[in-house]
Amino acid sequence: MPKRGPKTDQGKAVVRLNAVRHAVLSQTPVIPEFEAEEDWQAHRTRLFDDLDPHGALEQALVERIALTLWQHQRLVRFQRAAVIRGSFSALEAMSDAATYGERTLGIPREDSLSDEKVERRLLECIIPTDADLAKIIRYEAHLNRQLYQAMHELEALNARRQGQAAPLARIDIQASAVT
Repeated sequence: MPKRGPKTDQGKAVVRLNAVRHAVLSQTPVIPEFEAEEDWQAHRTRLFDDLDPHGALEQALVERIALTLWQHQRLVRFQRAAVIRGSFSALEAMSDAATYGERTLGIPREDSLSDEKVERRLLECIIPTDADLAKIIRYEAHLNRQLYQAMHELEALNARRQGQAAPLARIDIQASAVT
């Protein structure tokens, strides 16, 4: 059976990032057009210097920690963008309503777009939409679990390497309130 997929280097470069669906959880450290390779390398180097891994397993755990923290930075940028997007949408909707009120109802535009009304509406937009907030909460929970698991494993490996007692198992209990 013939091999499927692109044959040329150019074709392979095009499909290389096909698996990147959600940039927040992408396993590709740097997403072109959004992040710089130099920033990733500096971030990674700082963590390797700080955590000083010994051996392949510790290096793999530090790599996972670096990637998880990098992904968390993406999540923060996504959250910031969601707030900005919501603010622009709210201002646009207010402007459309003011235009409608002015043309149709004869309400002066200044009355519809008072500083107080605009400020109040912008404050309402600080919290992202329900859909964005659900994504943020889900991704943050996932990233936090991944981060702490890798940090705990690295800590246990460090302790064993130094001849100290290290737990064989850790229990991580996180409860969420269901209303």
